[in-house]
Amino acid sequence: MSELFTLAFFAYFLLPLFWLFVASTKSLSDLFSSFGLWFAGDVNLFQDIRDLLAVRTLDGGTYLVWIRSSVAASRCSGSCSAR
Repeated sequence: MSELFTLAFFAYFLLPLFWLFVASTKSLSDLFSSFGLWFAGDVNLFQDIRDLLAVRTLDGGTYLVWIRSSVAASRCSGSCSAR
């Protein structure tokens, strides 16, 4: 019985993470035309990352601004909770 629980646990938590990784390697057309839980013919992970970082706004890359804001918020909350 515990093996069945462990298998269900891993399927419930790890299968979405695997799908997220596989989906990040696909192009937009491959995302909807290929099998969802396996890689497409060509891997576009690095091109997708380049495209993500190339999005520009007036103050720089949008994604990098979000990361900087997240780091600032976590530092602020961490320093406030440590006091």
